[in-house]
Amino acid sequence: MISMGAAGRVEFAPVRRCRLYSSSAARRGYNIVTETSVLLSPTYDALFDRHLITFENSGKIILSDQIQPSDFARIGVTGKEHIRKELSQGNKTFLQIHQQAFDKQLFT
Repeated sequence: MISMGAAGRVEFAPVRRCRLYSSSAARRGYNIVTETSVLLSPTYDALFDRHLITFENSGKIILSDQIQPSDFARIGVTGKEHIRKELSQGNKTFLQIHQQAFDKQLFT
């Protein structure tokens, strides 16, 4: 995976498959590998799992207000990141569920 580093440099990073939502999707006919997951570096995967980041349907990152911008910057997250892969309709369906959990966390 290629990601933007803290100084705006492009860096290569190991990737992890990040599930967008539960495996019950398979029972509803979704392709688990391509429609319910995206590839994220370990830093982004951990933040995503904790609902500290999410992504718009366009792939643009959204940062939580629960972490200061300077703290995001310390771990190399700029807020300018974007998922390069075209998101499928299945990705967007499950991403919407993640976005709702992200929004709910902001207001609790």
